[in-house]
Amino acid sequence: MRVQFVSRVVLSPDSSQLAISSMIGMLAIIKNLDLRSLEADFCDFSISNCWRAHLNGDDSCLNGEHFLRRRNKLKLCFDFLPEMNPWSMSSLQMHPEGQFVLTRFSSNKSDTEWTALHIIDETLAKDEQPKLYRYIEEPNKEKEYIKEMCFSHDGR
Repeated sequence: MRVQFVSRVVLSPDSSQLAISSMIGMLAIIKNLDLRSLEADFCDFSISNCWRAHLNGDDSCLNGEHFLRRRNKLKLCFDFLPEMNPWSMSSLQMHPEGQFVLTRFSSNKSDTEWTALHIIDETLAKDEQPKLYRYIEEPNKEKEYIKEMCFSHDGR
């Protein structure tokens, strides 16, 4: 599996999901994780290239086997608001029950930072794609300071 500029990788508490964020604003989720076959399942696939192709209007890679298989199924989060322009994902947390992913990132078009909560549980999202659930924009006033978020052990 090839992912350029990885900034954070988080495993769900039950080890069934893997969340990956990057310095180029990419957020990927691998569902039904099987580490024994992960390398073989993604040997000729670049998640970063697929992400960039989508941002440039080419969605052909989204119809590939990596998005359709049951084991190590790839999901990409594209539902950021246009004004967010995610860049430099500095924080990534997985909900204790694997229902949500929490990210903190800078915007590449303004001097702001965003905190976003994505639903990744298909039963809550009402379909198979991750959904932006909550978000907040904050000014980026502290230089060289990363704000880390976290869930409590009970998911709050």
